[in-house]
Amino acid sequence: ANKGGQAITLVVDNTSLCFVSSHLAPHEGRKNCDARNGNVRSIMEGSLNWMGKKDMDLGSQYHHCFWMGDMNYRSEVPSEDGAEMNKEQRFEHVRALIAQKDWPTLHSYDELSCEVVESRVLCDWTPLPCNFAPTFKVEREQPTEMYNPKRLPSYTDRMLVRSIPGFKDNLKVEEFTSCPEFVSSDHKPIRGLFEITPAPVVRSGGAFGRRLRLKFSRIAAKGLPQMDYGGKADPYIVFSTDPKNILMKVNGKAAKSKTKKQTLDPEWKEEMVLHLKVQSEQDLEGVHLLMLFIDWDWGAMNPDDPIGVIQIPLKD
Repeated sequence: ANKGGQAITLVVDNTSLCFVSSHLAPHEGRKNCDARNGNVRSIMEGSLNWMGKKDMDLGSQYHHCFWMGDMNYRSEVPSEDGAEMNKEQRFEHVRALIAQKDWPTLHSYDELSCEVVESRVLCDWTPLPCNFAPTFKVEREQPTEMYNPKRLPSYTDRMLVRSIPGFKDNLKVEEFTSCPEFVSSDHKPIRGLFEITPAPVVRSGGAFGRRLRLKFSRIAAKGLPQMDYGGKADPYIVFSTDPKNILMKVNGKAAKSKTKKQTLDPEWKEEMVLHLKVQSEQDLEGVHLLMLFIDWDWGAMNPDDPIGVIQIPLKD
């Protein structure tokens, strides 16, 4: 079962931040790893019931996001390294790597990093590299990492970060390390220190005056996920901006494309023109265009389903 997760958002110096803390399902093995991935999805979906936009994933809605906690992802010694090893031998193999401070090899065994690379959990998030000894399962009351042989030493305590495209360079990791002096738990805590450059203040041109225009002559997507029972999708695009209210509405509604029926490889060849409430390209510093792909569903009882979102920094 999901042990719990909580999220909080705030704005500091015009910069939106989101922090998620979680404690995920324990134990080794594929089944338990899938349970952890499911925990993450539940936390993502549950948080959108009371914060942010329900049709966008959590990591796409804020300038910088941080996910942390006892995530319980384990070390998995690959078959080429441990095909003939029993549990005790795998433990000694990993402990020898720790003694050698072979962090790259230990990182290659990290279950969480593998799941992120394979897009099974927290897509587009970046796990911070663990250049220190695994934090679990350690003996209590020991000032250095002494491991309990009942569990394979693992980096269960983690931090991941995600920034929207135009602000990735605004977040710098100054420190990420463990706290071996903490001795009252079978985990060693972790800590992170970050430097964040504030987002610029975007000047809106107001209701009147000169406007910048965005013109699209062709938009195409390939390999969208199957959204309908027939194995197809009916996608359309809703346009918005971050910050809000930079994109002018069309007849009082958000600008959107036509719906392309029964396709996973849609193509919009019709020209679309969007009007921005800014007066010069310099005013686009920090502005992102959001293209939310949505699957159209027939009937009032079947709400349309989000497919995914693309974020484009307009200054670039």
